[in-house]
Amino acid sequence: MRMPMLMAVTGVFAASFVLGEEAPAPDDTEAEIAEFLVNGLAYPQKQVRKEVLQGLEPISNLSQACAPRLLEALRNADEDGVRIARLYLRSVPDPMPAVEDLKKANDLKRLACLLAAAVEAKPMQAGVIVALCDHPDKDLRSKATFALNRMTEGSVAVLPEQLKAIQGSDRTLRKTTLASLYNKKLGPSAVPALVSALKDDDPEIRRMAAMHLANIGPAAQGAIKDLMAGLDDRDSRVRSLCLRALGQIGGAGLPELVRALEHEDPGVRMLAIGSLGDAGQAASATLPEMKKACEKDPALWPYYWEAAAKITGNPGASAEAYAEILRKPELGLPKETWAKVVMEKDKALQMLGEMGEDAAEAIPAISEELAILDNPNRPKTNQHFETAVYALMRIGRPAAASVRALVASSNETKRDLVTRAMRAYHMDPKPLDMAAELAGDKDVEVRRWVAKCLTENPAGNASKARVLGILMNDADAEIRSLATANLRRLKSAAGLQSKDLLLGLKNPDAKVRRQAALALARQGALPEEGAPLLVDAVRSGSTRDERVAAYAALAEYPAHAKALTTWISDRFKAKELDSVEASAMVDLLSRLLPESQGALVEALSCLAARDRAAQALGTLGAKVVPALVAVISGANNKNPIGVQGAAMALAFVGEPAAESLVGLLRAQDHASSEAAKTAFRAMGGPAVPRLVKMAEDDTDPRLAICAWEILGGMGPSAKPAVPQALKRASSGPEVARIAAINLLVSVDPDDPESQKVLLASLRDPSAVVRIGATRALVFRHVAIGVYMNEFENMLQDKNPQVRTWAVYGLGELGSRGSGYLAKALADPEPSVRNVAASRLTNLKSLALPTLAKVIRGKDEQAREAATQALAQMGPLAAIVWADAMRDPMAEVRNYATAQLTKLGEIGKPGLEIHP
Repeated sequence: MRMPMLMAVTGVFAASFVLGEEAPAPDDTEAEIAEFLVNGLAYPQKQVRKEVLQGLEPISNLSQACAPRLLEALRNADEDGVRIARLYLRSVPDPMPAVEDLKKANDLKRLACLLAAAVEAKPMQAGVIVALCDHPDKDLRSKATFALNRMTEGSVAVLPEQLKAIQGSDRTLRKTTLASLYNKKLGPSAVPALVSALKDDDPEIRRMAAMHLANIGPAAQGAIKDLMAGLDDRDSRVRSLCLRALGQIGGAGLPELVRALEHEDPGVRMLAIGSLGDAGQAASATLPEMKKACEKDPALWPYYWEAAAKITGNPGASAEAYAEILRKPELGLPKETWAKVVMEKDKALQMLGEMGEDAAEAIPAISEELAILDNPNRPKTNQHFETAVYALMRIGRPAAASVRALVASSNETKRDLVTRAMRAYHMDPKPLDMAAELAGDKDVEVRRWVAKCLTENPAGNASKARVLGILMNDADAEIRSLATANLRRLKSAAGLQSKDLLLGLKNPDAKVRRQAALALARQGALPEEGAPLLVDAVRSGSTRDERVAAYAALAEYPAHAKALTTWISDRFKAKELDSVEASAMVDLLSRLLPESQGALVEALSCLAARDRAAQALGTLGAKVVPALVAVISGANNKNPIGVQGAAMALAFVGEPAAESLVGLLRAQDHASSEAAKTAFRAMGGPAVPRLVKMAEDDTDPRLAICAWEILGGMGPSAKPAVPQALKRASSGPEVARIAAINLLVSVDPDDPESQKVLLASLRDPSAVVRIGATRALVFRHVAIGVYMNEFENMLQDKNPQVRTWAVYGLGELGSRGSGYLAKALADPEPSVRNVAASRLTNLKSLALPTLAKVIRGKDEQAREAATQALAQMGPLAAIVWADAMRDPMAEVRNYATAQLTKLGEIGKPGLEIHP
């Protein structure tokens, strides 16, 4: 049975290429590749279609010729519909005609796919999304508007569509649209739609509308009447947001807020005062009306003073008013009235705390409020009293005496409240002497709270250091550790506690010893008596962390640490170190040069310390060279890590080490020679003059070749050697010539003089030189456009290695080189054919048109090599073999039949094609 759809597809394949063509074009354009692949979307096997889509997606040049086939493929697409639609949108300059046709046909499936693809292509395809926002289908319309709402900034032009959605009949759509507008700057044009939403049945929509109107501010004056109506909304949050909006509108909105002061709902009255306060100085004329409202409803006074402070810009003026609220008696009041008074007092305490030092006048009133704690029948909760203590702490220094009184109290609740307040609020710049009093508390939990509070406190001064010094000698291990760690962070301020820190080095707690050592390292001045303790901490430290901390401390004071160099050297010899301790040792040794030279040379054999040690030794210059050469040369180079480290150190020494490195190159020892090469390469520019001199020395050809090899591997730093390289690349030993070519390619392959030499090298009579030049260009990924003719000619070279490397280079061209690779598939040398097939395989879908041409050609060897490439491409190969089934040559059809059979289920649709 024949398959009409597949027949049509393969008919397009057949029309695309010359039957039996033996010499493919030099390259395949992206458009040609796309037109070949897009027909594969009609292949019945799902796996093949997926592979085709993957091949199409990276192609940037999807010509308009692909559009009809993509639109047709979209009709039968399953879950890949969005991917196909995405490709379609890329293939046409204007998708709107197709969108309008699909809308008329009510083709929801394809319209939904185009919508999803357009969302991914935002904002380029915003027109597709807007065009679907008014579609009759509710689901599609909802998705389109939702997609529109998700679009980022820059989509202000589509705002009218969003405003239509706000006034539409779809509740979910109204919600999502309003939510999407939070990050967009709305203007007066949005007010009518928002007023409409303010009357919505859904309270959430009404809240969002009021919030947006508040954000619009004065430009939303047209919504004042509706916002006033919102003050009677059954939802309290809507009422609150309407009041806020009126406050933000200001000007014309303020009279309405004043009228709201007489609202029957006390919550509205309270919020009205708050909104007037938010209006700032513009609401100064409303203060008398606000006072009248407070006289009618005394519960409003705390809110009045808060608003008045914002309006007048004088927060201190309201302190005494809040104090009067605190002095209100509540004992004996009915429960409901009592709760109301307590709520007022809580609000007053919060406001006093926020005022800070401006609330100093209210300190006596706050203290009186806390005195109730001594009454066993106190009527308030601890939360209320904690708010009072917190207010004192926020007031700061003026409240220090009151806080000390609470600390000295015998009332456990008071001390606990102070401790919690201290921890809740960073104490600086409050007096730290209150922390000192708590540091001696008999309750270990209280002392822990103090230690933790000081740890969180950003202050770094002597007063804090004094408190931490007390805590560092606490009986509790956790408190000691916290205090010592905090002293370390204080750096120089901890100097006042040096005596305590030195004692900390003898503490039985290893954690305290470590923190004490680090604190001493950072404080900036180590007392003389402290040095022996730190040295002893290094030698006898029971833990690695303790020793590492002591190293860090001594690194700041190298004069005291010189006695440790021999001990450290022995540790490196014994190879008993982990990476952390080894690094700390080298950091210390680098401060002790030149006395520590011997220890650093030993450190070169430690992988974790090698790089730092080499860098430190490099600073010594010529004086360290003999010791480093001794590590590398002869019988001493049995330790490869140490040899590499010494080579790196010589590289850091630079030019003064050059002659010694030349001596190592002359030695008949492979390890020494390789180490010298490594050092020269790492040295870079400073080594070039000496290497050039060595390369031009005809008395020792071996050494000259070695110099060119080093220069060739140095990269851009060898640029000063380019003039000599241009000469050497044209004559002399082949090894030296290839090294010079490598140098030219790595330094500046675009230089015209270098290009001339490289072009000549690609045509050189010596196959070794031709191979070397080709490899250099390929390995460095040089754009081979300048050398295209040479690479093409090399496909005919007598030497198969030359042809092989030419194929490697042409493979770097991507689809542009596929034609050349196709020619190489017919090469008589199997290795060349294999490399060409491998490079075509790497191109994947980009190579399919070329492979299709080769398969339908007459060269049997080329066809076998193309088959080898296709075999690695999986399902994609099926569309090439299906194309070959249309060939008039029975030999090609038979070959294709065999390959489709090997593909199993994937190849079955192709087997049903007949000429």
